[in-house]
Amino acid sequence: MEPGAIPSPGRNVDREVSAMKHPETGEASEAAHGNSDSQEELAEVFRQRAAISAVLRAIANSPHDLQPIFDTIVDSAVHLCRADWGAFRLSEETGFRLVASKLSPGVSEMYPRPLLEHEVNQPIAAARNNVIAALNFLHGNPPDLQEVREALTAAVKDADRVGAIVGRMRALMQKVSPRSDPVDMNEALQEVIELTRGEALKNGVSVESQLAKGLPIIAGDRVQLQQVVLNLIINALQALGAATERTRQVIITTR
Repeated sequence: MEPGAIPSPGRNVDREVSAMKHPETGEASEAAHGNSDSQEELAEVFRQRAAISAVLRAIANSPHDLQPIFDTIVDSAVHLCRADWGAFRLSEETGFRLVASKLSPGVSEMYPRPLLEHEVNQPIAAARNNVIAALNFLHGNPPDLQEVREALTAAVKDADRVGAIVGRMRALMQKVSPRSDPVDMNEALQEVIELTRGEALKNGVSVESQLAKGLPIIAGDRVQLQQVVLNLIINALQALGAATERTRQVIITTR
């Protein structure tokens, strides 16, 4: 356009339209794709800067407590990676120690964070204790081989529990299609009750089960059925945890 010339509104509109679409195919032009990519890259840069700022604020606001910093780092990492969950572990002489974890909102609704940590840590700690017990029995004079055998058998069962827990967690996070398998509800409930013992102790609540004998085997998705019961028990434990003037007790029954 020459200096001093008055632009034609019609021509400007034509130029904008042609920049967005090819006149013959109507498809988005390379320039439009380029603009879209640039906007996405810019948005990603802003996300990264916001995450860095959040971590720096946590460091500034918590000079003597590392936990808020660990939590912020994991939160930012999960958000930036668009991940379902993340964990922060410190390498120590005794192994890796979990110091922070984060579940995305959709996953956290299905699997509460306190239970996630307890469910994994509890059988690992039990397996370790059983192995230590086995070593102590071996050091006896003479070694108590029967006790060693029982302790190692218990450790194997604890290790198997960890594998089953990880499998259930993976199934929940992947949102797999519902299954229809034979389910013993008393057995399924017992597993959930075991998993919630840490949360019960934390809230000062006693848990009692009254499971009817001879219940029929049902067809259903064991993981989803356990998740329903899990949510009910966790809600009950947390609600009773705030009670101060009454007995804190949860009774779980089947019939």
